[in-house]
Amino acid sequence: MLLALIQQKMIKYIYSFFLFLLPLVLITQTSLVNTFFVVIFAFCLLLFNLFKPQKIVYHKLVLLFFFFVLLSSIFSKNIFLSFWGKGAESLIAFISIFIIFSYFRRDYFKEVFKFFVLGSIVSIIYFFIQHFIGNDIFNITQLSIIAALSLLFLIPQYKDKKIIGGAILFFVFLVFVDIKIAWFILSVGTFLIFYKDLINCNFQIKKTIPLLSILIVFLICFLIPIPLGDKNEEGRIPYDQSISIAKQSLLESPKNFLLGSGLSTYHYQFSLYKDKEINLTNPYLVANEGSSMILTFAVTMGILGVVSLLALLFFFYFKGFQVFLEEKDIIFPVAFSFSLLFFFAQIDIFLILIFFILLNSWIKEKGEIGINKIVIIISLAFFAFAGFNYYNYIKADNHYNQSLNYFVSGELLGKSINEMEKSIQFFELSDYYIALSKLYLLNASQYFEERWVTQEKINEQRKMIEENIALSEKYAKKAIEIDENNFQAWQKLGLLYENINFLNEEKTEDIIYNYQKAKQLAPQNYDIYYALGRTYEESGKRDLALEEYKKAIELNPNDSELLNKIKTWED
Repeated sequence: MLLALIQQKMIKYIYSFFLFLLPLVLITQTSLVNTFFVVIFAFCLLLFNLFKPQKIVYHKLVLLFFFFVLLSSIFSKNIFLSFWGKGAESLIAFISIFIIFSYFRRDYFKEVFKFFVLGSIVSIIYFFIQHFIGNDIFNITQLSIIAALSLLFLIPQYKDKKIIGGAILFFVFLVFVDIKIAWFILSVGTFLIFYKDLINCNFQIKKTIPLLSILIVFLICFLIPIPLGDKNEEGRIPYDQSISIAKQSLLESPKNFLLGSGLSTYHYQFSLYKDKEINLTNPYLVANEGSSMILTFAVTMGILGVVSLLALLFFFYFKGFQVFLEEKDIIFPVAFSFSLLFFFAQIDIFLILIFFILLNSWIKEKGEIGINKIVIIISLAFFAFAGFNYYNYIKADNHYNQSLNYFVSGELLGKSINEMEKSIQFFELSDYYIALSKLYLLNASQYFEERWVTQEKINEQRKMIEENIALSEKYAKKAIEIDENNFQAWQKLGLLYENINFLNEEKTEDIIYNYQKAKQLAPQNYDIYYALGRTYEESGKRDLALEEYKKAIELNPNDSELLNKIKTWED
């Protein structure tokens, strides 16, 4: 009995500790570190359940949603990418969230979320410190949502002087960044709190007037732009374009309609179906997510994944509102307003985690499943494996980013190559190989700028060029081997072959083949058509070149030089 009590306390401490850290990790780290954090969170919960396994809780609709998460990953366009992730989505992250959801208990809520609010306060203080010393902060929109949630928790306690300082800090921060989705959450949540008193005719001047005043302030902040801060709201593709991409992706095949393209594969479908208007603003954009989670899931999880999520949400809305009117409960207003983010925003894996914890706190009728030690041991081994690989993934990504920093400096190409070589040693990702291929091609081009006077030096130069080109080709082909749906890998290999014709190697057919493959995967990319047209022109196929150039100018009419060339040829 004593052991069970100690164990339960330790589990509650784990939730408190990780939810305290969550806001700070969110704004200081990348999505990879965030996923790693969630994996470690789940691992610790399993570890403290090893000696005396507790029953895990579930709900049928929650199980259904996670089942389709698993199914969409198994039948993904890229199973490897769906498992490890590229952004907020990954199978291992959702499995971790299910574990965290399953071990949470309703009676943990009050104490655990005190630590969450405290962590949010620390994070916002850190934000202001970093902002005023000129350092960049990750995930401003996500932090504003966390601040809005924290403020909602505090609103029912507005008479408590202990919370005034924290509430003011949250409000000042939200005014400073002025992220409208955060004001939307606050307005909806506060309205629900006020609405309950309204329908119950429970008017108390000392209570009603402050709540109404708070609601009016939030609505004003939502509706009117606030001329403060630097408005660091992350950009996203237009909502209508996100809808269009979702529709076309669902109609691509029966498999895509039912199960989607797979977690973390949104960029494939974006490249296939993006509107040509995007070329006018950002022709090189490759989006990893849609304008909202629902629209992203429509692409990556198909109709079954979206319907299962909607069923879960509408069950919560229907049942939750009934219970809310009968009981005094802050969970429903917070969880309801937060759940609207699925329809209007793209949210981080941390916020998905918070939603499922809130959902667990609200659901009373849950089933229970007993699990034995063997299952827990196997699960621990699985999460240890995942954690180790995420650690390597993070190190690889750090080397990748360091390589980019060296490259941007303009004079450290050798160091950039070394760092990129280190990245693929830790984790093999198609993007890393593409970048490495590009760097070796650029390194080869450096030798053209040298002026050699002896035959020995000329031969040495040619040898270095050929070695770098061979490595560039090797890594471009490796990128395709890892991810044949990555149009950038095919495009990079085509560009490589285009650049080595000077070595008296006839590569025209290879160039055309690779550019055609890239075009199939990204039919709205202006620069692929331009490159293909250039290849046809250089090989004397003027009619084919003109055809590709016309398509390129259709996608990007701002290219005046190409437009003049087309007019000259037609005249």
